Amino acid sequence: MTEIKNVSMIGLGAVGCCVAPQLIRALPEKNFRVIAGGSRKERLEKNGITVNGIHQEVYVTDPDEDVDPADLLIVTVKYTALPQAIKDIRKHVGRDTVILSLMNGVDSREIIGKEYGADRCLYGICNMSTENLGHGEFHVSPHPNGILIGEEINRKPYSDRLQAVADLFTRAGIDYGIPEDMQHETWWKFLINVGGNCVNTVLRGTQSYFQVLKPANLARRMVMEEALKVGQAMGIRISQADVDGLMDVYKNYPGGNKCSMLQDFLSGRPTENDMLCGYVIRKGNELGIPTPVNQFLYYLIQSLDEVNAGASVVRCDMAMMEANK
Repeated sequence: MTEIKNVSMIGLGAVGCCVAPQLIRALPEKNFRVIAGGSRKERLEKNGITVNGIHQEVYVTDPDEDVDPADLLIVTVKYTALPQAIKDIRKHVGRDTVILSLMNGVDSREIIGKEYGADRCLYGICNMSTENLGHGEFHVSPHPNGILIGEEINRKPYSDRLQAVADLFTRAGIDYGIPEDMQHETWWKFLINVGGNCVNTVLRGTQSYFQVLKPANLARRMVMEEALKVGQAMGIRISQADVDGLMDVYKNYPGGNKCSMLQDFLSGRPTENDMLCGYVIRKGNELGIPTPVNQFLYYLIQSLDEVNAGASVVRCDMAMMEANK
């Protein structure tokens, strides 16, 4: 692959908006396509997206529409939507299509690869903090090397497909990096999410909680250290030093932002609990590693999901709670 000329994306939400506006501007009209159907397609076609105050129209194709295969297919859906997304992208995947998942978690690449071939899937990470403001509007906080891409191990000269994606991102003005060890970076981000997102969702707090509250950070460490043991047993190249280093990571985040899992809960959407604590529990069970902290946290978040799904319980008035602070 010498040049990527057309790109398809499924999941134009908080993560997708970190790269979509730049790609829309960098590619010829209709060469950046968003895959969506039904009311979501109608909404995107009518309203487009607004990122950091800049409005952008988008070209949308229905999953059933016949199209030329994409050179690059970017997957940025929520974990709960991945099974359907795997079906919806079928007409965009051709012989030479490269698939890049920027989803949180550590297994989306594996899940997509089972259907379309692991050999066509690059590793990808989005490190940017994003807030969904509603009605197609998002605020993205810049982050050095906000997007990480690569094969599992990267040394120059890079693979042809990785170099093609890097060239596209350079043309588009996307701030990206290519680490030497993408598997390590993927798990490094996973440790952040499984600790920070899950604990903060139960606390219903902003990122500032981890900048101020020692007990919140101690809870986060306990969650991460269980995940660390599971990852090491799987042969992942992560260490205790990674967990220790992550204790200060939230100092670099906008204190007023909410994590993506909390945003989902407050908006009434299913959380990615199964992708985070659930993954640690499943792999721990397979490997014979106890994960009681993640199990406890998983059950708490599952309870929140069931309340959002309509479980018959007495619900607290969140607005009143906020007013009484």
